[in-house]
Amino acid sequence: MAKAQNSDMFVRIKKHIYDDELSGPLPGADKTRSLCNQLRADGIWADIDYSSKSISLWPPGEHLDRLRTLIVAYVSPQSAS
Repeated sequence: MAKAQNSDMFVRIKKHIYDDELSGPLPGADKTRSLCNQLRADGIWADIDYSSKSISLWPPGEHLDRLRTLIVAYVSPQSAS
């Protein structure tokens, strides 16, 4: 019983996050295309300092922001195929 409840809770949380992420404006096609073109085959963007030890405005955090942009564009029902 507890396992089913945990599963239901996970599904609700997942749906809430999905709905929340898709509630805003979609990233533009030019932006997503540019991010894809700049992403190297090894999965990094050359302009991000991945070795940074900065505590505030951590440069590798930009990688996560860009991934989020690409994911939202990919999963959005309004995005082009």
